[in-house]
Amino acid sequence: MRNFAELYAIEIDAIVKLTEASLTGNHEGEQLEALRARLADPESSRFAKLTRMLGLKRPECDLLLCLIAHHVQPHLDTAIRKRSTLPYVHEALVREIFRQDRMPIYTSDSALNLWQLVRARDMGPGAPMAFDIDLAVIEWLAGKPGLEPALQQLLTRVEGQAADDGIACDLAQAIRAEGSKVHGIICELTGSSETDFTEVAAGAASMLNTSLWVVQAREEPFDPDQVLRIHRFVTVQNAALYWQAPESRHLEPCISPSARLQFIANAESQPARTSATHRYLSFEVPAPRRNTLRKRLRAHFPDAPEDKLRRVAAIRGVDARLIETAQSSDIDALARHALTRSTRALHAWAMPLSTDVGFDDLVLDPPMREQLEDLVAQIRIQHELMDRPEVARVYVQERALSILLQGPPGTGKTLSARVLAGEAGLPLFRVDVASLVSKWRGETNKNLREMFRAATRSGAILFVDEFDAVASKRTETRNEVARADNQNTAYFLQLIENAYEGTVVFATNRPKEIDEAMLRRIRHTLDFQPPGESERTKLWRLALAPFEPAEDLLAFSEVLGPAFSFSGARIKAVVLNAYAQGAASGDDALTIDGLRRATLAEARQNGRLPGKRELSRVLSYCNSEIRAVQS
Repeated sequence: MRNFAELYAIEIDAIVKLTEASLTGNHEGEQLEALRARLADPESSRFAKLTRMLGLKRPECDLLLCLIAHHVQPHLDTAIRKRSTLPYVHEALVREIFRQDRMPIYTSDSALNLWQLVRARDMGPGAPMAFDIDLAVIEWLAGKPGLEPALQQLLTRVEGQAADDGIACDLAQAIRAEGSKVHGIICELTGSSETDFTEVAAGAASMLNTSLWVVQAREEPFDPDQVLRIHRFVTVQNAALYWQAPESRHLEPCISPSARLQFIANAESQPARTSATHRYLSFEVPAPRRNTLRKRLRAHFPDAPEDKLRRVAAIRGVDARLIETAQSSDIDALARHALTRSTRALHAWAMPLSTDVGFDDLVLDPPMREQLEDLVAQIRIQHELMDRPEVARVYVQERALSILLQGPPGTGKTLSARVLAGEAGLPLFRVDVASLVSKWRGETNKNLREMFRAATRSGAILFVDEFDAVASKRTETRNEVARADNQNTAYFLQLIENAYEGTVVFATNRPKEIDEAMLRRIRHTLDFQPPGESERTKLWRLALAPFEPAEDLLAFSEVLGPAFSFSGARIKAVVLNAYAQGAASGDDALTIDGLRRATLAEARQNGRLPGKRELSRVLSYCNSEIRAVQS
């Protein structure tokens, strides 16, 4: 079997001989007929295949033929000059030597121009235009990609598997039904972030007997010339094109010409521009069932425990292709990669919070702890529950698991949200309320919509602090500000019911300021109260633990807990202040005296000095410890 080099040599030889014969006026003979037949047969000629794929008409083929011959054999200048007195290929010459009519060949709507195979060059007043051939044409004839390496690196060929049923089969049938009616088809695939759109597109392409080239997402947008070259590359191979993260401008410059079949799958992009020459098909692609993902994870990570497999399968960013292409045997590495990928868009609206905490870091009464443990179980099964079609149909307005943590500042609301996320194995993002509320009409609603869309696709838990700022009570006041606030609250309700799929944790210090309709829609409400004496003692011990305190310092917490009615947040502040004061004095450890001074300073600052009896116990303990040290 001949290699590409031999085939290229044969092809170029045929092109040059046919062009030379035409320039000398020799149009007859069996050899020339054989050359013409070869260059017109897509099965044996890459030139014929190229011109057919790109839709070139016969005059355009002749012009391209001459330009190729002149490019590879510059000595044809002599023959060209003899025929037309000019040393370059031009339209009048091509029409004459190939005996064409006087109709123009290179026009604004000709395939040569639309596909940028050649470019016209002005040769001055009275002179016919010259043409420069794109080197990609020569590369294609030589069996090369005809695409610069930087763009090649963004393209991946994916082979799908045909099936007798399923979404890929339905999609292929729809494409086949529309294919004969239009020049091109653009299929918009919609679904959740864990849906493997690539697998669906590749499967449909396989059923249509074509391959699929995937254009990888990148930060900077493609320019129109790059988009055109990608379309041209795929069209020459008679393949389909899948844009991983397209924007509408990726398709607009190439509505005509373009790859005959394109797939797009990105809910955040604007709809592609409609065209009379293209048909737009939209398909909802269901997410893979969790048990299907667990089976694939189990096959790839056979040593992972079942609980770990179940948790990783619930992450929105995990799909079949990510599992198949995993390079590491570490399932936690795959989970981190999936979370990073799925939460990327959420960073514009929220900040990630650390979730490396557990129930042992919380000091709560037993009933409250039980409530939180029950919530962790609900968070874990929420996605699996809504994967059941009948459940999703009946509970269409309850797809969001909403939790309200209400209570005074410093009582553990934020820490509890971190524990919920950490125990559920999901990332936690704190919403920046200030970034959502805008003074411009309509902007707050737009921000809310974009934030919930990004959160749904991420699979992360949302933590909305100062919830009353975005869900305040609606009023009867008719001024412009009040009307805007009422609209924002109403829209927030609508999004929670109809647009968000996931877990959202709200926190507020002012529950009475929240709209009653919003409160009715929250599934779980937890009341956080200031800690009692025993809880405060435990909080002091937890706050001191990272500093490796001595026994006498831990014993001091038994005195401080009952004496000072601080919240957990204020206790941490006191410990940090005490350590900072000691460090400033050259002492790298916490001391009883330093903790006493920091505690009293905090109490005075907030007007929370204990009674005489409690204060006497504190001072008595400190004095006795000081005497013990001195002795």
